[in-house]
Amino acid sequence: MSPLRKTKPSPCLLASRRLWRASRGDTLANVPAAELAKAYLRGEDVYLGQGRWWRWKRDGVPGWLTPFLKETGLLGT
Repeated sequence: MSPLRKTKPSPCLLASRRLWRASRGDTLANVPAAELAKAYLRGEDVYLGQGRWWRWKRDGVPGWLTPFLKETGLLGT
């Protein structure tokens, strides 16, 4: 028996994943920063609509939100 080989995803699949993540990030940017700060502080996931969620543990903090969270003292320096 031959060992299972992992194959690389096709470029189309990788591009669609990037587009999916980008659209989720754009949707998250439309949520008021105060609401995002509350959700981050409580560790609550943010519902983005259409069955999509921003999960802090999986997705992390987006770069554009980092300065706001640092300024409010919710994110360490």
